[in-house]
Amino acid sequence: MINSLSVRKLHIVIYSELKEYGGGRETWLNYFLPGLLKENIFSEIIVYGLKPILNQDTLYIKFNSLDKLKFIPINAGDVNKKNLFLNMKNYCIKTTQKIMKYASSGDTILLMSANMEAVVGIIAKFLLRKNISVITWMRSIGVKEISSRKGKGIQAISAFLEKKIFKISNRIIMNGKDTYSHYVSSYPQVSKKMKTIENAVDYTKFSGMPLPNFNESHINITYIGRFNREKGFFDFLESIDVYNGQSFARNTNEEKIKFNIWGHGCNVPEKENMDYFGVLEREELFQALNKSHVLVFLNLSNNQLAAGLSHALLEALAAGRLCIAYNNAAHNQILNKSNSILIEESDVSNLAYAYNSILKANEAENNEIIKLCQKGRDAALPFTIEAHISKFIQIINEITSE
Repeated sequence: MINSLSVRKLHIVIYSELKEYGGGRETWLNYFLPGLLKENIFSEIIVYGLKPILNQDTLYIKFNSLDKLKFIPINAGDVNKKNLFLNMKNYCIKTTQKIMKYASSGDTILLMSANMEAVVGIIAKFLLRKNISVITWMRSIGVKEISSRKGKGIQAISAFLEKKIFKISNRIIMNGKDTYSHYVSSYPQVSKKMKTIENAVDYTKFSGMPLPNFNESHINITYIGRFNREKGFFDFLESIDVYNGQSFARNTNEEKIKFNIWGHGCNVPEKENMDYFGVLEREELFQALNKSHVLVFLNLSNNQLAAGLSHALLEALAAGRLCIAYNNAAHNQILNKSNSILIEESDVSNLAYAYNSILKANEAENNEIIKLCQKGRDAALPFTIEAHISKFIQIINEITSE
């Protein structure tokens, strides 16, 4: 079956400047593109992204020399001006024109959301008829995520596009069991087309990192990610204030907690025991994890504001870091009480208490913490890049055999 695919192309449509530190979709491409190219099942992979203001630190540059991979930057206007409708119009028209130029019978279009990318998929599918397959890859609960940041008009458009693209897609991929459950219940009429492929981790690379030493007097607790409500960033800041306001935080200089933050999205207030390092670029990730004893994962999943199994969580687990996370569907896909510390959503007081309990742990308690780290590392083992790519190839083969 795979040999029959070798003359076909894969067209990846992603509304992104493809900055290496951009977020989950960009991290996914970092893993996905080299992994899929190794399998040699497509004659060419073409990625249609936004033309960046600067090429520096983009996947356009990083992967420019790879064989059978072509990037087509789409000039949709100045994305910094946030003229959403004009950018959307320009991107959709120009991307569709490029796909019509490069697509051939039997090719596959892979849409990296059901928003702007969906418009391209709908038009291309109509113009090319049945000679092309469409896969929509949902990396979050799209309409819910948009409703938390945009008005009702945008939310209505997003809901319409989601429904339409699901109807014409050959397959719909979810990046987590929680995302899958949501969409199966929301769109039962197309549930048979839905599959789950969780994110992946370079397990060999991260699992080679030594486990943290919790006998050190300074414990580093780290947040990595975007600075927004959905990711629980403001809960994290509040938990630091709660910790600092408690009597147990008044320690000697030889024994204290340091909070570390990497990411982007808003101004970060100064706090005496917190360091902000700015945007975390991919080549700095290993260093950031090695510096950290603990990572926090505070996605707000109970209201479906965030979903899917995140790359950052898999990387932290594979690296053997202790994970403190909210006890919800997004995290419980891989986390439980045997491999992490779970806190109820937005319970910042218990977050602060957890920080102190780690700092004050005795030798026996430290041994139990190390067991959590090791079991967390074990839990990340099934989510290798190879397993991720294998699941995608299986879906391609299913579509081809229909």
